[in-house]
Amino acid sequence: MPKAAMQCVVCDNAMDSWLDEDIWRCRNCAHWSSSFPATSFNDRNATLDEEQRHTALQGLRLSNASTILDEIHSHVQVDNPTLCDVGAAYGWFVSLAQKAGFASIGIEPDQDVAQRAIKQGLPIRIGEFPHCLATSEQFDVLAFNDVFEHLLEPGQILDACRRHLKTRGLLVMVLPSSCGVLFRVACQLRRLGIRGPWDRLWQRSFPCPHRHYYSPSGLKRLLEKAEFQFEAGMELPSFHYRGLWNRVKMENGVSFPRTVLSFVALILISPILRVGRSDIAMHIYRSSNTFH
Repeated sequence: MPKAAMQCVVCDNAMDSWLDEDIWRCRNCAHWSSSFPATSFNDRNATLDEEQRHTALQGLRLSNASTILDEIHSHVQVDNPTLCDVGAAYGWFVSLAQKAGFASIGIEPDQDVAQRAIKQGLPIRIGEFPHCLATSEQFDVLAFNDVFEHLLEPGQILDACRRHLKTRGLLVMVLPSSCGVLFRVACQLRRLGIRGPWDRLWQRSFPCPHRHYYSPSGLKRLLEKAEFQFEAGMELPSFHYRGLWNRVKMENGVSFPRTVLSFVALILISPILRVGRSDIAMHIYRSSNTFH
């Protein structure tokens, strides 16, 4: 029985399924969504090698975090700003934010991952946003680093962001872009019947797959609909040689020849990735303070 049509979270139009029943595209605004079945963090070890994942992500995330924090500093309007990193994972962003002068905490729903950060002495709360925050808690900055694209109900999350941001607070979104080179290449390969890169970009077999792929214009439209004011935007590198081998190895169950093929393919297209549109966008929005 075919699934009911999804409604676009950006423009509210009905979406069409695209080549299979779990991927949807809006003809009106070109937003992408998925309807993958719900999974659990308890299934993580069946699909991901956690040690490979940690090594794979560290170099790129730390490099981009420094750029993001520098940009936030140029827009924050208070002394001693407070920051909450939603989906803090291993706590890298929280740690760098502390060193940059932010009174920062993190929120992470994956207990095993969060414990790794907590053992390093970082202030990470285990749970989901906004449920592990007190009703009255507010911050100068809320950051979503590679998190927002995983959320099923972005409108509800944005309402919570407005409640938990201080007057003129900043909302920072870092997420994959549907305008990036890798997304476009994977899309064309999927049209040709080669689905591996496409499924990997969507993290289809992962415990927490991508639920949405936003374009920069679509993200801006969604945030403005939620009464956030666009402040600044930039593209961030989506490719880092350090940890690349670990990145292609972190998915369990993938054969060694396929792993080598993926690694070589990424090396070969790396010059294009460096000159084409990046697959990671960073936007900063300012709260309109509707809830204050």
